[in-house]
Amino acid sequence: MPAPSLTPGGLSSAQLPMILETLKSLSNRGFKKFRYFVQETTFQKSLQKIPHRQRHHAGRAEIVDLMMKAFGQQSVEVARDVFMIMNRTDLVQNLPETSSGQKGDFTVKSRNTLWM
Repeated sequence: MPAPSLTPGGLSSAQLPMILETLKSLSNRGFKKFRYFVQETTFQKSLQKIPHRQRHHAGRAEIVDLMMKAFGQQSVEVARDVFMIMNRTDLVQNLPETSSGQKGDFTVKSRNTLWM
């Protein structure tokens, strides 16, 4: 069986559809939260930021593309961390474990109240 091809950002070609399908399971409101918390997560991890205008207007497929370009192999880890912040552990289970095996260590719970 051939190994999955890698995208220019280093993600397996199988991982991009997994992220996209997981995002499709979010409501529009949940997806807006996801886009917001992507920026929070990148700030905490000192990753390249996705410009607000691009992130704010991106649909589900576009945000996956932007994440891949900005975070490369860390896109899955960022998505997992964002879902943890959103208290969506059910969605974390849809994504593969990160290669480092590290979980997000965030204290952004107080920001969740903005969305309740």
